[in-house]
Amino acid sequence: MVGSGLVGEVIGIAGERAQVARGKVRFDVALDQLKRLSGKPALKPADQSGGFRVQRAHPAESDPAPSQVELNLIGERVRPALEQLEKFLDSQVMESWERVRIVHGHGTGALRQAVREFLTNSPHVEHIEDAPRAQGGTGATLAFLHR
Repeated sequence: MVGSGLVGEVIGIAGERAQVARGKVRFDVALDQLKRLSGKPALKPADQSGGFRVQRAHPAESDPAPSQVELNLIGERVRPALEQLEKFLDSQVMESWERVRIVHGHGTGALRQAVREFLTNSPHVEHIEDAPRAQGGTGATLAFLHR
């Protein structure tokens, strides 16, 4: 999606992937999908300080590890969190993402339960599962979107 106009800030680099933030949404993007637009000097893989503005390109069909988009809802109340989640899902379906990660944390479990119920009933979502342990485990939910 070169030219999509999506802009964010690189918040970290690990190997050939970068974590890009756009408000509360976090993207895991291959470095070759980023384009420096303005701001501080570009990060090198060994340099994880600072950031710059980037334009995200859609992953190639041959990319074995598709990029993932994240919405962080930690600290939100259920009603506003579900409103954010609805808008987030709508936008990610339009962007043709295969899966998204919703970070809700553990807390009392009310937000996790509400998020999972919402995702289960969403026409955009094919199925959900706990994130892998290294990506938040039961504190995050992966939603696989209909294509």
